[in-house]
Amino acid sequence: MDLITIGQLLRKRRKDLRKKMEDLADGHISTSTISNIERGLPNVNPNKVTYYAEKLNVELEDLPNLVNESRKEAQKVDSILHSVQSLLVSNPDEVLKRLNSLTISPSSPSHCTKLYLLGRYHQIAEKDLETAHNLFLEAIRTIDRFSTMTKTNIKAACYYELARVFYYQNEMENALHTCLKGIDSFVSNGERSYLIHSLKVSKAIYLENLERYDEALNTLDELWVDLNDIKNLFVILNMHEVKAKILMNKKMYTEAIQIATDGIEIARINRFHERIFELWTILGVIHMRTNDLDEAENCLLTALALDNKIDNEYLFIRPHTQLGLLYMKQEQWEEAFQTLDKAVRLGAKTNDAKRHVLALIVLGDWYRLREQYSEAVQTYQKALELARRHDFKKQQYESLFELSRCWKQIDEVEFSKSVANLFEIELQLHHERIIP
Repeated sequence: MDLITIGQLLRKRRKDLRKKMEDLADGHISTSTISNIERGLPNVNPNKVTYYAEKLNVELEDLPNLVNESRKEAQKVDSILHSVQSLLVSNPDEVLKRLNSLTISPSSPSHCTKLYLLGRYHQIAEKDLETAHNLFLEAIRTIDRFSTMTKTNIKAACYYELARVFYYQNEMENALHTCLKGIDSFVSNGERSYLIHSLKVSKAIYLENLERYDEALNTLDELWVDLNDIKNLFVILNMHEVKAKILMNKKMYTEAIQIATDGIEIARINRFHERIFELWTILGVIHMRTNDLDEAENCLLTALALDNKIDNEYLFIRPHTQLGLLYMKQEQWEEAFQTLDKAVRLGAKTNDAKRHVLALIVLGDWYRLREQYSEAVQTYQKALELARRHDFKKQQYESLFELSRCWKQIDEVEFSKSVANLFEIELQLHHERIIP
């Protein structure tokens, strides 16, 4: 019988007796030796193991039976935990019911999986990101105590989900940093082999959000090599979506259109309405960039026609913003205002700060072009405050630039202040090499 299994059983026995290591240490065995035994370290004298087992009223000859019982119980628990994962999206209430019915000792490796699944429950069903965050962190800390958990890749899964929590809280640097930890902790010959693709596409998403386009594109190129081996269609569709955005921002419009179109076809065949929505929106933005307004309008209206299939309201901010911008280009001022006002209200209601900032800036543009400078100033200031709160420097620059244009028309003193602030932000952008 291996020392790790013996150590886990003796640790469980001690926990069941509600004893601390200090309670069992004496002149013959120290707390450090007890710790080494429970961790299954090979440098412990076998006599010490026997002595410690006797102190816990455990006969070593009984251990094989205890191991078999423990394994049967663990297999039963693991079977339930495995089945629960399939219900996370479709029946989260049943997930919580089953998890709460399981009595799993903190000294059991299965406790790590339970913590992870509880985190997923709070993330999906309750939208309670703080509780999910804490549960994922606790699972990560707990996993390191069990060498048998390494190949499960639960640790990498926790980092993956924790990164998504940061993403939804608009903390892109933390999201990227945490995602990289997930990639580093992933065991290539372990369970959940699909997870590495999810981690890598998430890395590309976070890099794209941070406007580190070349790094994001390199990550996607790595994934594209394995395209035929990727089983998760969400990963494949995210790859197309992010690559189309990056190619668009690098002004490689023909390639961007092709990637977005390919993604739309995959999403259509598999009826992934949310991805269809996002890809039609991106295609519309690409055509806006090439000034093909008729095609852009067709794409954006196609996306919005899927509104009854989309649950996440924040996704509607971008197409409404772009459609408002398109109507402004066509001088359809009333339609533009109604569309932009809707985008801003959706931004305030949901939690996608970057889309909200852009909607505010474009609405500010509407007021400025209509020479309603006071309203434009108020709107740009809201955009600036939100951009500062989330450290979106490029959006701070855009907001300050447009504010300066408005102040120049109505207040020379404020104009001077605004230009000074604009210069400070431009210095930061130059320093970070965001502006070449």
